[in-house]
Amino acid sequence: MLNRFATHAADRDNAVLRATGARTESEFQLGVIRQLFTDPDGLFSVPETLWNGVERPAVSFADVTGSAAFADAGSRRPEMARILDMLWSALLEHSERQPITLVVDDFHYADMASKHCILYFARRLRSARILLVLAGDAHWWQADPLLQAELLSLPECHTVRLRPFGVDEVADLVSLYPEISRPDHLAGAIHQASGGNPLLTRALVEDYRNAADERDVARDRDDVARDRDTGRDRDTGRDRDTDAAGGPAAAGELVAGQAFDRAVRSC
Repeated sequence: MLNRFATHAADRDNAVLRATGARTESEFQLGVIRQLFTDPDGLFSVPETLWNGVERPAVSFADVTGSAAFADAGSRRPEMARILDMLWSALLEHSERQPITLVVDDFHYADMASKHCILYFARRLRSARILLVLAGDAHWWQADPLLQAELLSLPECHTVRLRPFGVDEVADLVSLYPEISRPDHLAGAIHQASGGNPLLTRALVEDYRNAADERDVARDRDDVARDRDTGRDRDTGRDRDTDAAGGPAAAGELVAGQAFDRAVRSC
């Protein structure tokens, strides 16, 4: 969904800056913010020296902000104040020429300094042509209740809770791939296994298609060997759609492979 949102924003002539939080990088100061400002189009050229002095890990949100009330950075971390001011100034200047959309996925994994920076931006969005979109685990606020309270107190902040896919939505997704026969049957099995979780649903579809391709290659190899042994002309071979169970078109059984394993690990 974030991909579609970002594409839609870009189609409407927005400058789209994206970043993704990661559990393994949550201790890297300003890691998510660095992603946002590593712009392949060169719209935001940030000198490397800007990041000097922020390598120390932060253990809590209050440690970064310097106060439980989330006053603007500056008292305990003057280098943070310098960085935040320069980054916001760069965004604001560019937004006068072109709208900007900032997209952060897996925000619950963002490092504390990046979370503070995002909050710094969010407080100043009212008069700027800048849209901030944060996506994360529904329970991320349990680890950062003060951050959530501050964000939700902003008048421009809106929370959108996404419900799981229903069977019909899973069927619509499966039907996008014409090589899959019996999509309704497969959709039911995928929905039951994934609970409608979009990430797990897409992973199961990917695993099914990969398994079908592998079965297709294996059956072609077997057919070639059989035709060679019998002298049969392969052009008069049987229709694949009428093959016995186990062929790619006759499948419909659930396949959980590498994509599903990766998706489960990332949940």
